[in-house]
Amino acid sequence: MDAVEPRFVRALVRHRISWAIVAGTMAASSAGVRINSGWGSGLVAMMAGATAMACSVTYGEAPAADVAPQEEAPAAPPPEPDAKPVPDTEVGAGELAPVSTCDAAKPFGSPHRLGGLDGSARFSSDELRAYTSNGLTFGVARRRSVADAFAALEPFGFPVQLHATDAPTASGDERTLVFTDYSSHRLLLATRDDAGEAFLPALVLDGGINAPAWGQIDPYLVADGSALYFHRYPLTSETFEGDIFVAARKQDGFADAVPVEGINTFAEELSPVVTPDGLTIFWASDRTDLYGKGMLDIYVATRTSKDAAFTNVRNVAELNADGDERPTWISPDACRLYFLKDDAVLVASR
Repeated sequence: MDAVEPRFVRALVRHRISWAIVAGTMAASSAGVRINSGWGSGLVAMMAGATAMACSVTYGEAPAADVAPQEEAPAAPPPEPDAKPVPDTEVGAGELAPVSTCDAAKPFGSPHRLGGLDGSARFSSDELRAYTSNGLTFGVARRRSVADAFAALEPFGFPVQLHATDAPTASGDERTLVFTDYSSHRLLLATRDDAGEAFLPALVLDGGINAPAWGQIDPYLVADGSALYFHRYPLTSETFEGDIFVAARKQDGFADAVPVEGINTFAEELSPVVTPDGLTIFWASDRTDLYGKGMLDIYVATRTSKDAAFTNVRNVAELNADGDERPTWISPDACRLYFLKDDAVLVASR
């Protein structure tokens, strides 16, 4: 076998790609048109206002003696002295993040498994829709409340090869979708005008993201669509495991991807998950320092601004054990982390 074999075989083990998919991939030619992914004009904020007008109408004059004195309407009571407006917290894309109900400095509690999901998943902001893959197809699964199990997956119908550990990622308004085609190791983007409509045909993202001789998987689109994080690894290297990259959004697509500062090592880093404010990142790594518990563990790092490097890297020890743990999504208030434990989707709260 050629020089690609060692790296490719290790990728099969790490990402659990089925041999049936591999055989189909090697037998098929990966053809695609590389196009700049235009985003359109973006979101338009709608504002409405109303002006109250006072009108007086005279229906005729009456003799002064017949006019009864009019009583003045009682004045409205003053507002309660303790009543204060609740400020909205903007997270972009026209979405409002709920007021945080947890202490982000505290550890996560014991996780529980989600019912109805057969593979990795990312979620809508209300956590009622899961964008998920079962290894054969991908689409959306729904539930009535956060206490319910998810119903059966509703496929999107894109003709690509997928894998159960690699979920599609949606923007906060659910109008932009990014996913991996495992037959070509490239990232694709699809859009729609409204969250209730079908997605338009997907486009292959340009060379600034899909680099030749590299594989691109594990995409994560931040809520406001301003940045795309993903895992990039060389298809031919026997030693370099791959790192997490980020590409900033620009008017006509994305800028060239660059490594995320402060988290990449000589080990493998993958499965990035980023809070809506861009200041906290969770990811998986098989690094051996920082009290790793074996195979892939979940790590977290923070930064003070979007332009700064991530620091304060630590192992999320309360969620890691033997086997693989990979983060998949963080709630807008950063109180719930969803992650993949081997083949199960779990959620932990704090």
